[in-house]
Amino acid sequence: MKIYTRKGDSGETSLFGGKRVGKDDLRVEAYVPDDVQDWRAALVDVQSDCFTIGAMLATPKTGAAKPEHIPELSQRRIEDIEDGIDRLDEELEPLESFVLPGGSISAAALHLARSVCRRAERQVVALGQSAEIEPLRNHDDRTPALRTR
Repeated sequence: MKIYTRKGDSGETSLFGGKRVGKDDLRVEAYVPDDVQDWRAALVDVQSDCFTIGAMLATPKTGAAKPEHIPELSQRRIEDIEDGIDRLDEELEPLESFVLPGGSISAAALHLARSVCRRAERQVVALGQSAEIEPLRNHDDRTPALRTR
């Protein structure tokens, strides 16, 4: 199934029943959700996790005690994030090609955030090759949740 119809290229869209209205019609604005609000709590939690990871990376593994104010980031938390991603992924059609950023302000922001995360991932890998990084620990504190060199 194609996700485009070209029927809206002139600036109009169809309502249920087929009536054509401008894409800036108030009715369209009312039913297109501002999904930023739906994601705010989850994104704030992930942002907090990113700060925790940053604090962990800023603390050398050897020669310095871990500051008490750095919270733990457990394997369980990582699994919770992955479970949420899996639930959302079940709602999507299978991807068969690359997706261009855009669609809405929040979608574009999430594409940008993904790019920043991928860059950070590459930088952490490079850091792990030149310095020892404290691995994340499983909730039972025996098994590393993040493999590092």
